[in-house]
Amino acid sequence: MAKFEIEREFPGTSASACYQACLRTVISAGFKIFKQRDVASLVLCERVDQDGRLELNVMVPLSKPTRVILSLSGERSDEASLKHAADRVLDLLGTELGQH
Repeated sequence: MAKFEIEREFPGTSASACYQACLRTVISAGFKIFKQRDVASLVLCERVDQDGRLELNVMVPLSKPTRVILSLSGERSDEASLKHAADRVLDLLGTELGQH
């Protein structure tokens, strides 16, 4: 089982706005939210595709500048495919936040 973690800053965006955008973005990226902890700005998601089950955890810490941490793991995924999935989520999030 491969694991991959990436962090990206979104300066000029509040943590609250970024978290709300993350909720919309993960759904747009094909993930299903199965646990949501608004107080902790944490979302646990999953998706099933040809590579099996892919888990995505999204966290938006209350810090300046605002940043998003993605942690992905997959049953039959390699690190390259997890990185590709993370890049897609971050690209969609950047578009959602108007930072592209």
